Amino acid sequence: MKAKLIFDLPEDKYEYEKATNGSSWYNVAWDMYQYLRQMTKYVPDDTHEEYIKAMYQCKDEFMQIIRENGVDLDV
Repeated sequence: MKAKLIFDLPEDKYEYEKATNGSSWYNVAWDMYQYLRQMTKYVPDDTHEEYIKAMYQCKDEFMQIIRENGVDLDV
């Protein structure tokens, strides 16, 4: 199967940039997920409970946004 995207540049520059930067955005999302995972999994014992709770909420919200947009990080 092949797919071809055609853009009229420079008019479609914005759409072109969004379409061709998909792997970069995937890497951004993956790095953010890994950061949130680290902040919830490897927490020092003296970390305030409210901080831990906030990190879990951020991680959950981040994953919800990913699901709502029909993509996944294969985690």
